[in-house]
Amino acid sequence: MRRGVHNPYHGECSGAIYFYSLITTKHVAGGITEVSEGVYKMTVASTVDDSVACTLTDAAPPKSGPSNTVTVTCTAPAGNGSSTNAVVNVAGN
Repeated sequence: MRRGVHNPYHGECSGAIYFYSLITTKHVAGGITEVSEGVYKMTVASTVDDSVACTLTDAAPPKSGPSNTVTVTCTAPAGNGSSTNAVVNVAGN
């Protein structure tokens, strides 16, 4: 990174979330914080309606590809679970 150039998306997340049992994919956006070294907590909501509101936390420093464990707790749709094949991409400052 060049000195003085900052990532405009630092602290933000954007992507898609898919609920297999509901057969629905939604675009989500929200915030992200690093709760400990390499462990991230993301709070996201649907960008088109109020059908998704979730908190996702990865279990360890992110690995390349669909090989990350992420726990999910949602108020919409209500429920929780985890995925062991999530893709997590962390962009720098």
